[in-house]
Amino acid sequence: MSDLLPQYSGVVSLWAQDVDIFNRWKLSSMLSYAQDVANSHCTLLGCGWNELMADYRCCYVLTRMHLEIEKYAQSYDKVKITTWPDNKRRILFTRYFTFELESGERLGSAVSEWVLMNVDTRSIVKPADCDIKYPDTSKINAPLKMPKKIFINDDAGISFSKRPVYSDFDYNGHVNNAKYIEWVCDLFPPEHYKDNPIKTIDIRYVQEIRTNDEVTLNLIKKEDESAFFVKGTDSSEKSFFECYGQWQH
Repeated sequence: MSDLLPQYSGVVSLWAQDVDIFNRWKLSSMLSYAQDVANSHCTLLGCGWNELMADYRCCYVLTRMHLEIEKYAQSYDKVKITTWPDNKRRILFTRYFTFELESGERLGSAVSEWVLMNVDTRSIVKPADCDIKYPDTSKINAPLKMPKKIFINDDAGISFSKRPVYSDFDYNGHVNNAKYIEWVCDLFPPEHYKDNPIKTIDIRYVQEIRTNDEVTLNLIKKEDESAFFVKGTDSSEKSFFECYGQWQH
């Protein structure tokens, strides 16, 4: 539909809580702000969180996020986040993001995949059933492609047990997807990040983490220390999420 806004940009200000001890923008904060800007765009398209909940008892659920970082913003920077959906009509739909400073300097980009979920039945819903409207974005170039899959090394690694707490949950009744990124980043000591900021993060959300779920985090590092793998599982080793990351060296 040509009258729908194909792209949307929002400017966010970074504060002390948005950066780490080395004054680099935290990945979890980056993801949270990206989602806020995406929801603002959806609201303008008539299918934001409030509208979906009021009319259909549905919400957007992130199933995968691939983020590539070229440069980290710092505290008190203003960052322009631009987002748009792709043109494909399907149950699993794609949304892109770019991040840049006010000067226009590029910080990075992301590609994400989403589904609609009924919050009462926890079942997947077709976008057509919620009257989702798609703008024409066929002339906008994708900043990057979603890799075909995440390669997870199933070798034995270092395991940690995690039980989600109050601050991990959001209004959709599950652990917020930005919190998964925090859990992954917290597997490494703070001093590790001094000379090793993350360059790429690719995370696939397999199933929701709800209250009373206990998660085992299995960390596997590549021998050359260039990348890492994290898999979150339940007590039966069924996957909650899978994550692959690369370091900037």
